[in-house]
Amino acid sequence: MNNYMEIKERNLSSGFCTFIEICRAFEFLKSEGYVTSEFFTGRDVYVVYKNPRINQTITISLPEPNEKTLMRWKWQIIINKKVFLFTKTISITDRLELPANLSLTEQLIAYSQFIRENFVSIVRGEKWKQIDNCQYQGLRNNTIKCNDINDLSEEEKLFWEIYNVFSFLCIEGYHSSEFNIGKMVSLTFVNYRLKQDVTVSVSSLSCECDIVIEKKNARLKQSISVKDIIDKYEWHKNTCSLISYSDFIKQNLMPVIRGEKWE
Repeated sequence: MNNYMEIKERNLSSGFCTFIEICRAFEFLKSEGYVTSEFFTGRDVYVVYKNPRINQTITISLPEPNEKTLMRWKWQIIINKKVFLFTKTISITDRLELPANLSLTEQLIAYSQFIRENFVSIVRGEKWKQIDNCQYQGLRNNTIKCNDINDLSEEEKLFWEIYNVFSFLCIEGYHSSEFNIGKMVSLTFVNYRLKQDVTVSVSSLSCECDIVIEKKNARLKQSISVKDIIDKYEWHKNTCSLISYSDFIKQNLMPVIRGEKWE
């Protein structure tokens, strides 16, 4: 499956490695009905998981050290549940005291393990309870570490390529939003001002790619399939080249990307 990798020489940032470790440690949330609704991989790193059915989010973040954290890296894991006009909040990282000698990756595993063993009913929205004075029980899994590109699965490499090749959208006011890393790898960029999304999706099995630009307003939802345009005009034959798709958008669809016109 390495035929889609077009930017092999680029190193992974520490923020992206942390992002991958979060995704691996909290993969179990997908089986509980959660989807990834937002993420960031800069000096601060965070991933937000959302369960629309129970109106609940789980945010895993690693903020840049500050005076409040005594200039140390410290995980923050927050569960928020909206009930009418109110929001209930539980801080997982305040409930579990971890040994000082654990690495950040080991801490992340410990928190994930702790949630699965003690907070499943809350994760599923079955009940809301506070748990105090919890004891660290030791690690039973330590397989999420990510140091460089060689540690990525094929699906993670594909996501990394999408993230890099379409990063030009961030310059145009778009923000990385919903994503999926699995048989179908996808990433949505959102421009809140224009009320417009760009979703890049690639099958990790067939390598077939599509990019959909969607514009929403109060009465109407419009969409453009970049793949359909390319197929119609036979702009290129390699449907697996993300860079070719990116180049096509830059050369032909920037007025649409910028909200200047729709065609």
